Amino acid sequence: MVRKPRLARALFMVMFSACGLFAAETWWNETFEQRIAVTIEERTGVERQKTPVLIDGQAFLRATGATNVPVGSLRLIDAGGAELPLQVDERDPVGCCRNRAHRKLGPDDEIVFQVDMAANGKGSYWLYYSKTTMPEREPGDEVRCETVPVTAGHNYNAVLSNSCLLVGIRGGDGGTNLNVSEGCITRLSRDGRELVRPGPEGLLWGPVQSSVGWSRPELVAQGPVRATVAVQTDSEVDQEFERASGSWGVTAPTKGYLKGRIFRQFSLYGGLPYVECREVYRIEKGSPTFVAVFVFSFRTAPVSPLRRADILYGPWNGEIHEIGLAEKRFFDTPYPSDGWIAIHSAPSQNGLALFFDVATTVNVYANVIRGYLRDVSLGKPSDYGLTSDFVVCNKIEDFNRLRTAGTRYGLYVLEDATGEAIHEKYVTLWSSPLTVEWGKPENVAAPP
Repeated sequence: MVRKPRLARALFMVMFSACGLFAAETWWNETFEQRIAVTIEERTGVERQKTPVLIDGQAFLRATGATNVPVGSLRLIDAGGAELPLQVDERDPVGCCRNRAHRKLGPDDEIVFQVDMAANGKGSYWLYYSKTTMPEREPGDEVRCETVPVTAGHNYNAVLSNSCLLVGIRGGDGGTNLNVSEGCITRLSRDGRELVRPGPEGLLWGPVQSSVGWSRPELVAQGPVRATVAVQTDSEVDQEFERASGSWGVTAPTKGYLKGRIFRQFSLYGGLPYVECREVYRIEKGSPTFVAVFVFSFRTAPVSPLRRADILYGPWNGEIHEIGLAEKRFFDTPYPSDGWIAIHSAPSQNGLALFFDVATTVNVYANVIRGYLRDVSLGKPSDYGLTSDFVVCNKIEDFNRLRTAGTRYGLYVLEDATGEAIHEKYVTLWSSPLTVEWGKPENVAAPP
């Protein structure tokens, strides 16, 4: 079955421009001696709910001309004078959140908050700030994190959770034996409905990740908007990665040399069944190109695929396709129309959408059942263990000329699903960030 989507116009970066916004208004709190007007606009015709807005520190510093701004002094105020949740994640030049922060807003840091907005709507806000250190904002309990021991019952040692999602992350545990699921999400559950099969596989698995050791997971950022857990290779990597064979042809391109470190960060947002995954390489030496394959293995229900009634959704030549198990088709294309694919089961009300960056993706493979298992395993008593897979091949050119490089993926857990609704989630959370426009910085009036 084929449906034509209402294709949204992609805006692949947050846009900033100077503009005269807002008339003079009562100062919210004179303890904060400076402020700047911010207008946020939805331009794709898609309603937004709890949509993250990410502003890098460099854009704020350029718009305000400010220096030495304590990260704890920023406050977001809406047009009605109410304070909204906001956090600042301090990042190092590699792009990773830093848990030993310097507490001054830098160009690599991220200002993060969430907004609701009607399609083609516009909202007016103030960002207040000060050169004086202010009391830290409370992180709240929208997103929680805890560390747990790895046991036979769960193959993870960090947990991120919010009101609807639980994410289990497997880092290293200090042992000498390499666990192939280290560095991955090994549990993903929405309201008790599990997506990851217990076992060695997980989400963000791959030949590169499974051949290196990983550190214990560490909470590196937490606030009222999102929390981030990080792992990194437990020592410097000096390795030629290559996967020349295997039962999946798509894994063959895995190839490249890296001397340096690999970092992974997993971020969960408040109130959303949505996780962002980043892999970052700090490069001392590298090959001219670096090709990595990422595998996302899951199942919509612990029953036979014949009972799951899974539907594979994806974009092809500007149209959204719906593919059932009986059709025995899969996507295998270097040129997806958009950067998303999804599998959903209506009977179990469970599924997963994957968002990826089209610019660096050279191959995408998605299937409800792995082709080589379909005929030999489907219909047998043990077929409840069969998983579905998303496989994405990511290629970085001029790798040897870069100091840092990386890729990112978004995972959205589905309850109800249509192809068009999944596409809209991709637009709102991934491909088309809200536009941000800056006013002129203002100072609080001097006392008479």
